[in-house]
Amino acid sequence: MRTGKPPPKTKLDPEVFVIGGGLAEGGGLLFERLRHSYQKYAYLPCKDTKIIKAGLGNDAGIWGTAKLILDKGE
Repeated sequence: MRTGKPPPKTKLDPEVFVIGGGLAEGGGLLFERLRHSYQKYAYLPCKDTKIIKAGLGNDAGIWGTAKLILDKGE
């Protein structure tokens, strides 16, 4: 994370960051470090933002493609 500017969260204000793809396969240690760094550098009102693993993991692209194909058939 950059420390020279406010983190993007202060402008976007999401309730959660969802990490997916190969990065999400980094496991608990990765998420622990992400949360620690975010807590350290986040703007005070934004420190409660959750960081979670995407539910579909590496399969999100496959599911999205299947949905597009099925939608075209309608």
